[in-house]
Amino acid sequence: NQYKLDISGMHASINFRVSHLGYSWVLGRFDSFDGQFTYNPDQIKQSKIAINIQTNSVMSGAASPLQGIYQIFLRFY
Repeated sequence: NQYKLDISGMHASINFRVSHLGYSWVLGRFDSFDGQFTYNPDQIKQSKIAINIQTNSVMSGAASPLQGIYQIFLRFY
């Protein structure tokens, strides 16, 4: 069985958190991504998943820390 992530119906999301100096967490998400997966309950080891994330779609209420995260980590991948 092959499935596609339902990104138009908002049934999928990619969220993360990053420690801020060990005292708090910066929460964020990626707004642009897609993907698909295959699943066979009779042969689990043959299941596959592929996700494509547009790293420049990173969003958070704390813009300044995330801008630094994007510049340091995400632009290289």
